[in-house]
Amino acid sequence: CADRFAKHGGFSIVDSVETSLTMAMDHITARIDALETQLRRERLRLAFALKQAEAGAWEWDPVGDKLWWSPQMFELYGIDANNFGGKYKDFEKLLDPAEVQRIRDAVTDANSKRAIFRHVFRLRNGRSILGIGRVELHNGVMYGINVDVTTEHDLYCHDPTNHRPQ
Repeated sequence: CADRFAKHGGFSIVDSVETSLTMAMDHITARIDALETQLRRERLRLAFALKQAEAGAWEWDPVGDKLWWSPQMFELYGIDANNFGGKYKDFEKLLDPAEVQRIRDAVTDANSKRAIFRHVFRLRNGRSILGIGRVELHNGVMYGINVDVTTEHDLYCHDPTNHRPQ
């Protein structure tokens, strides 16, 4: 037992190992703190950008049928987060009924092609939403943003020349 604690340069090997481990743990803790601060700042910037753009972020795992929405999505859709089941069918219930099959087809097409999609659709609450998203190639998860384009869409649809307003 005594040779486990043999002296080397005035310090025991145990002391040296403990000091090295403490220094390593302090370094790792400082790095984790820095990464958490960076992540917190990135989340604040993203939340600000989404809010100002009247947009929300989403992610959908079609295999597990799990739909995640940012807080801004609930504002866009005019619903309380507690009243949302987090499944694709819950999203479809919020669509104008005339849009349901068109959006299903667009999602199926984007999924099969693993492509970026971009579609405008109407909600039951009357808002027009631009959905932009893509499929993650390695796991099939879809993610993207929704933007409220009600004003722009209504202007375009009611323009007698059927041209985009300048």
